[in-house]
Formats: sequence, structure tokens, C-alpha cells
Amino acid sequence: MDIAGSQQLDVDHDIVKTRLDENGKALEEKVQGKLGEGKLSPQDLKIETTEQGQEENKEKAKCGSCFGAQDHDSQCCNTCAEVYAAYRKKGWQLPDAETIEQCASEVKNVKRVLNAKEGCKISGALRVQKVAGNFHIAPGHGAQQAFAHVHDVVSGEAILFDISHKINYLSFGKHYPGRIDPLDNADRFHPIRTLLSTFMPDFVDGGIYQYYVKVVPTSYRFLNGTEVPSNQYSVTEYASSVRAKPNALPGVFFFYDVSPLRVDFREERRSFSHYITQLCAIIGGVFTVAGLIDRFLYESMRKMEKVKLGKFS
Repeated sequence: MDIAGSQQLDVDHDIVKTRLDENGKALEEKVQGKLGEGKLSPQDLKIETTEQGQEENKEKAKCGSCFGAQDHDSQCCNTCAEVYAAYRKKGWQLPDAETIEQCASEVKNVKRVLNAKEGCKISGALRVQKVAGNFHIAPGHGAQQAFAHVHDVVSGEAILFDISHKINYLSFGKHYPGRIDPLDNADRFHPIRTLLSTFMPDFVDGGIYQYYVKVVPTSYRFLNGTEVPSNQYSVTEYASSVRAKPNALPGVFFFYDVSPLRVDFREERRSFSHYITQLCAIIGGVFTVAGLIDRFLYESMRKMEKVKLGKFS
């Protein structure tokens, strides 16, 4: 989301999300589509039919209650997302998921994931506008409500969400020779959770990790005339606790702003005259140093000869 009003929620295109166990090993791989390719074929998808899924299909055949948030009597809310959507449309405060029958499976799934200490690996690319904005990774489904961006966070999930993470690679644009991305291979562990878990093992606390990134447009021109438009960036970071901010959303946030300045790198081949000038300077320096050494040795030998003559006189 950015200051121009553009929002991309629950991004799936060009993004791959993989479940990880507590040791960082992949539990499954989720195949994603590319923009413009249309839907994936059934052969490309990994479909698992479970008893829980069959039960959900049975429930969809019924007309679930919207708990007073329906627009008309015939409106049905058969899923947790539909109940939350109805509440958002009314502008009401989102209900506690544990009190909503349709959210029972999601609450159960969250508890299962938390108990299993699962993690997630996210890789891919986002296309953003060249204005200030942010992208973030947070629990729940993102949505727009009353001119504010909100997430449908299952009750109790925010305080349990562990934001410890590792950034393998983060860049804004194509790579060019000599560029250094400061967040590459950055390990970040939730400091409050880590500290309190040492002294208070039963104390669990979610967190917020924020990166403030200053993006500088940059171009690199090779000797053959090929130009690579890209960006470089600097970053500052800040971590806080959900307990300190009860209404805050836990997660990892990247706030970026584009600099009005531009940096251009250009490869140039030095001229032959410049080479000759440098060569002459080197030769002249060698002769000068050699002359000083010769003078020092000559004066030393003269003094030694005088000493010897004085000793035998």
C-alpha cells in the first residue's frame, strides 16, 4: 500500500509461500501463477482432500448466520471471511473469532500451527509505484475498512505471533556490479520474546518489527553502452512489543520512500595518453627513489673509508 492509494492485498501472483517446520525444513511447496498466465491446471496444483475439507463443503450448503450484519434476510455467511466482510461493510468492530461458528476451523488451524511451531518462507517479487509506501507480512487477511487497512486476526493470535525472521535477499531493482544490499542475510530475533523467555518461560509476547528504507534511484552503464536501471537503499530498523501497543498489528513491516536524488555509475576506458602519463610518472618515481638509495649508499661508503683511513694512520 502507498500514499497514492494503491493497495495489493493477500498477494499471490509472483509470490511463493512455503510452510516450514521448527527446524526450517519445507513441509510443502505451493505453486503460484504468474501475472497474465491465467489459472493453473489441476495437474500443477497439489490438492489434498481431508475430512475437515469435506465437513466445510457440507456447511457451505447451509445458510450460515451473519450475526446481524446481513444486508437482507436471504444473505448467507458460510465462511469466517464472509462474516468478517459483512461486519466491515457495516463498519462494525470485528467480532471475536472464537465466538463465530464459521471461524472454528480457522481458530483450530491457528492453534495447530502455533503448537507445531511452524514457520513460513516467502519468496518472489512485488511491483510497486515510485512513491512512498509499505509492504508487510502479518497474520490474518488484509482488508480496507473505514479508510483504514485492517487484518482479520484470529483471537489470541496477535499475542502469540513470533516475528523472528531472516532476510536472505531484499533488493529494489536489478543487481549491478558493486551494489551492496544492507538487509541481505540479516537475522532478526524478537528481542523481547527472547529476553523474557529466558526468565519467564510461560510469558508469550508478539512483536512488531519495522524497517524504514530510503530508496535511491541508480543506473549503471557498462562499456558496451548497456544501461541497467536499478536502485540502492539504506535502512534503519525498530522493534516493539504488541503488549506495549495493544491495538497494533504484529508482523514485519517495510516502509520505503524514494529519494528525489539519482546516482549514475558509468564505466569508462582510460585514454592512451592517460596511460603514458601514468607510466612516465611511475618511471620517474622509480628513478628518483633509486637516486636517493644510490646517494645514501655512496655517502655511507665514503664515511666508512674515512674511518678506516683514520684508524691505520
